[in-house]
Amino acid sequence: MKLLLPGIMALMLTGCSVESRLNDMRDSTKNVSKTTREMKDSTDKVAKTSDGMAEDTKAMRQATESMQQAIENMSKKTDEVVKTTAGVEAKTDQVYSDARQAQSLEIRTKSLSELEDTEDQVAKLSQAAHYFMAFEFQLWKNTSTDSLEKLAYLKRDAIDEFMRDVRRYIPESHTLNPSRTDQKSKNLYALVATMHVLNSNSLPKEKGGGTSMVDLLSEGLLAKAKVESGEVKLSDLPEYQRAVLSFERDVVYLLNLRINFIPSMIVTELATKNGRYLSKLDLASMLVFPWRAYTSERNLGHFRLYSELLDEAAKAKNVLRLAGANVKIYPGLVQILKKMRFRSQDSAAESEVRRAAIEKLRAQIEDFKAQKA
Repeated sequence: MKLLLPGIMALMLTGCSVESRLNDMRDSTKNVSKTTREMKDSTDKVAKTSDGMAEDTKAMRQATESMQQAIENMSKKTDEVVKTTAGVEAKTDQVYSDARQAQSLEIRTKSLSELEDTEDQVAKLSQAAHYFMAFEFQLWKNTSTDSLEKLAYLKRDAIDEFMRDVRRYIPESHTLNPSRTDQKSKNLYALVATMHVLNSNSLPKEKGGGTSMVDLLSEGLLAKAKVESGEVKLSDLPEYQRAVLSFERDVVYLLNLRINFIPSMIVTELATKNGRYLSKLDLASMLVFPWRAYTSERNLGHFRLYSELLDEAAKAKNVLRLAGANVKIYPGLVQILKKMRFRSQDSAAESEVRRAAIEKLRAQIEDFKAQKA
């Protein structure tokens, strides 16, 4: 019994220990099961996340493909817009070119008609200036269809048209008398005096513009010397220069008349207080007797204009000489200029600037008188 009790006690203790262990095992198993479930849940979540990431990646790929397609479509549409824009620009350029040609021709025709209709010489000069400013080569823009090749054609067309227009006024005798009063002569005087006029809308020289009708005529005459010296062939010259040379005799006459009419125009301005036209009796008197220029009645603007015009006459002389052509000065004009006197009483009252302008004018006139044809 004594032995049994300790045994039972030991067994009981052992049983308690086993039960405790079993309980611990059960708890551990439960924990493992719980942990396993949690791992499964985590794995499920990871799987779901991976599935979501896969779906997101797929969606992103689809979005990228859609964006790429949109970009390609946009590129095609942009190309279409560019082609459409280019087509619109080409049509716009053509419309502008056609409109410019038509309007400039209309202005020239109208100006020439009004030049012929008026008897007033100042009005004739104004219409002549409008006529020259309306030539297309002065309106050339150096953009789009306005190429350098087109500019050369515009210059050629201008020479052909101007020479056809002006020849109706040129007398067969090619007289250089700058004081004729018939309408044809007055029309001719207006044209030769304004050949240097530039349209204010013309491009500057550095951009291919800034060229007047007298510049084209001068370039053509000067090109002759290069051809004759063998420097260039006639066929190598621009068409407008060859066009000038085809009218060489008349072009030389126009420049000579320009040389004579410009000083004559200034004489008319200075010989009377109000700049009225000189009668034949006035001119006859001025050929024989000294006459005084009315400088006090003219402002600085007048003197600068006179000076610029005399510079233009001097340029024409220089071109003719370089081209090997004869410079001809009307004898009556030289005689009238020799009789010209500046009013001494005016000089004393003039400002320094005005005196300088008058002195320049005097020097230019003296130079003109001294040069022989």
